[in-house]
Amino acid sequence: MELHHDNGILAQVRGEDIGAASKQLPEAQPGQPETMAVEIDAAYVGRVRITFRLSVQKRRKSRYYWWAAVHAATL
Repeated sequence: MELHHDNGILAQVRGEDIGAASKQLPEAQPGQPETMAVEIDAAYVGRVRITFRLSVQKRRKSRYYWWAAVHAATL
């Protein structure tokens, strides 16, 4: 597990903006690219590109997929 990674200005982007950006992504499921980026106009920081990583949790015989925001950068 990597303890430190560069997440850009992700901490400055409001949760509402990250949620709105995630709705532009396709459904999280197997076969999707590992990462995808979305550009939005975020409150307080302006135009940003948010990068999401496809995450999976294995629980018994089931797998749950979701998009997790991992990086944000101003444009």
